Amino acid sequence: MSCTLPLSRKLQSPTFDISEAQSLILSALTVLTNQRNEIDFKDIFKKSEDMANKFNIEVNISRIANKQRNCLNISSESNTAESYYRIYVYNPFLDSLLSEIKYRFETKNTNILNLEGFIPKYCNTNEVSKMLDAALLFTTDLPGTFDELKGELKT
Repeated sequence: MSCTLPLSRKLQSPTFDISEAQSLILSALTVLTNQRNEIDFKDIFKKSEDMANKFNIEVNISRIANKQRNCLNISSESNTAESYYRIYVYNPFLDSLLSEIKYRFETKNTNILNLEGFIPKYCNTNEVSKMLDAALLFTTDLPGTFDELKGELKT
């Protein structure tokens, strides 16, 4: 997917900048969430149909059982190939991709990214409150007390 490619390249780059990657993660989540609609799917399906027609492949629905207990079954009123692939392929794929990205980069894990504010190169770009919240996770590793750290950052 074109919206996750820049993120994938950035995460694999040797010159990895964590704050830039974090903004790419948020923008990829936004784009993917916005793509989960009927209009975007229709465009994708139309392109897929055109490509299938170019190679003389018929786009049709797989067998659908009248009664299913353990699997999603589309209603008989929407028995088109387009609705079938939207319900069975497109939406589950986007949901899975979104949940994986959210799981891997959830807020409690990315909160420690604010520790980069202690690196002199980034000390003016991060908010002190976010840096302190992230430092709270590592209070036992500090050479002094947390209050001393707070005092150092406030000055």
